[in-house]
Amino acid sequence: MPPDPVQYQVFRAAAPLAVCILAVFLISSLRRLREGRREDRLYAIFVAATIGYLATNYLEISSSSIGASLFWAKMIYPFISFLPILWLDFAHRFAYEGRGLPPFALSLLLLVPIITLILVFVPSFSGLMWSGIEPFQLDGYFLARWRHGPWFIVYAAYTYLSFLGGAALTLGSFVHYRKFYSRQSPWVICGLASPFMASLLYLLRPFPGLVKDFTPLGYAVAALLFYVALFHGNLFSQAVIGRDQVVERLEEGILAFGGDGLLSDANPSAMRMLGLREESLGRPIADILSPDCPGLLEAIASAEPRDVRLGEGDSQRSYRVQVTPCARGKIVTLADHTELRAQMARAEILAMSDELTGLPNRRRFVAEGVRELARARRRGLFIAAAMIDFDDFKGINDNRGHAVGDAVLRSFGAIVAKEARIEDVTGRIGGDEFAILTVGVAGVAGIRTLCERLRSRLATAEIRDGSGALFRTTISVGIAVSFAESLPGLERLLSDADTALYAAKRRGRDGVFVFGEDYS
Repeated sequence: MPPDPVQYQVFRAAAPLAVCILAVFLISSLRRLREGRREDRLYAIFVAATIGYLATNYLEISSSSIGASLFWAKMIYPFISFLPILWLDFAHRFAYEGRGLPPFALSLLLLVPIITLILVFVPSFSGLMWSGIEPFQLDGYFLARWRHGPWFIVYAAYTYLSFLGGAALTLGSFVHYRKFYSRQSPWVICGLASPFMASLLYLLRPFPGLVKDFTPLGYAVAALLFYVALFHGNLFSQAVIGRDQVVERLEEGILAFGGDGLLSDANPSAMRMLGLREESLGRPIADILSPDCPGLLEAIASAEPRDVRLGEGDSQRSYRVQVTPCARGKIVTLADHTELRAQMARAEILAMSDELTGLPNRRRFVAEGVRELARARRRGLFIAAAMIDFDDFKGINDNRGHAVGDAVLRSFGAIVAKEARIEDVTGRIGGDEFAILTVGVAGVAGIRTLCERLRSRLATAEIRDGSGALFRTTISVGIAVSFAESLPGLERLLSDADTALYAAKRRGRDGVFVFGEDYS
């Protein structure tokens, strides 16, 4: 009994229309090849193969002779033999950040299509593909029923396993990153199902009288749906762009941008930092940033790391913005440096301060002293330096203990901090040695008055040792002064003050001596 001719008539009407539509898709995809994306080339080959599959199948069932029908039936295989590999490679690139199948695996997978083509076109081997052919005529066209041979079963298994493997890779990515593929996944899933279901209907034949294979139309539908997902749904710009680094628990904010400049991914930290929602994905960053994010757009556009501040008032935070280009766009990292910057500021203060007295240490004293010396030169101001050293501080440490010595230094540090002006540069520059640099005090009398006050305050201070006994200690002070017209460097000024200090010690200690005075 001949089959119902309607099924063939439907295919003859649908196939040319599908070829025309796919030709438009092919031209569109070829225009996109200049972007150099491998998946675009794969799609173009997939569409071309599908067009060839449709055309040869159409010619097979529209032949005016049985010879022509058999010829076109065999010509189908150069187009369909490699479709499973194309699909599997496409799915692998989607799931693994653009990486195609490994060369060794690809070589093994190519063996089945190559063997299939040999068996199809070499007459002596064709019995392995088809165990028999039954020609018949329907509606004036010559057709044939093909009985499948053992290799056809191998080829069919290879085809289904390839499609199932690709489907597993793709669906796995959809499930794992479902919030990022909510717009594209329905198109791809339906595209997966259409040729698969059409092929199953042909093999299982659940409907009596259905003998026409509609798998070519299933591939055409798949090509249409993949086109929508790939180009209109930005499938690969929203693929797993560096997703290994974009883990949900990272404290750093991670933003992923496709080559089209759209926000394709963001981890929870980034969404919290910038006040984003899932609806923000797939949109330009400029359209979704709140007004209190100045400088972030410039930082994202820049190739260099930048610091930006987001928020206002007490809620303002400092972020380090790092941009990393990748194959399909760029990854932007937002590291919250607010606490780090605060800690660095505190650490810098500690690094420049004497831990025991709270006064600046030698490093900070020199840095501030150089700045003040430059100011004195620019403005023609008087400048003076005082070097201060305890009298017999070693005796305090040896006889009363280092804890008492530290207490003496802390007490004197408090005296210096209280008596010196805010604009004076003070510091503990080593051991029991202190220094003061003052700018703008009128003549020698001003700096001498300050140093005499420090000496007197310490000399009259009552300090207790570990046993509670009271004792007193004294200091010697050396002063060096200069005016702008003869201003030396800081090192020379301190050296002169140090010379005066030792002169004060030679004169009996507990005194203030000015460099250049009579040493006798």
